[in-house]
Amino acid sequence: MSTERGKKTSYFLAEACEIRITRRLMKHFVVEITYTAPSEAVAAVLERHRAYLQKGYEAGLLLMSGPQNPKTGGMIIARAESLDAIESYFAGDPYKTEGVGQHRFIEFIPVKHQPFLGDWIEGK
Repeated sequence: MSTERGKKTSYFLAEACEIRITRRLMKHFVVEITYTAPSEAVAAVLERHRAYLQKGYEAGLLLMSGPQNPKTGGMIIARAESLDAIESYFAGDPYKTEGVGQHRFIEFIPVKHQPFLGDWIEGK
C-alpha cells in the first residue's frame, strides 16, 4: 500500500512541476492604462490605439481589453514571456507614444480559470 501511495504522490508532484514549468513559459499581466491627458486628446488617439491592440490580439498576447467605467483609463489582460517583453510591446502603444496614457503592469499567476481559457493560459 505504501508503494502505491508513493506512486500517486510522485505522479502528483510530477504533474505539479509540469504545470509550474508551463506557467514559466508565459507570464500573465493585468495592464492598467491611466489617461494623462484630457478626454479630447485621448479620443484623437483612440482608433490608432485600438488598431495597435489588434496586433497584440493577432500575436496571441492579449485576451481582452476595454475602458474603465468611469473612463479614466483602460484595462487589458495580457501574456508574454517576461515583463520586459510586455513592456516592450506596450512601448509602441499610441497612448504612450502620444503621451495620453500611462501603463502599469501587474503580473499574476492564473490559478483558477474557466476551462475554455486553458490553452491560452498554457501558452498554446
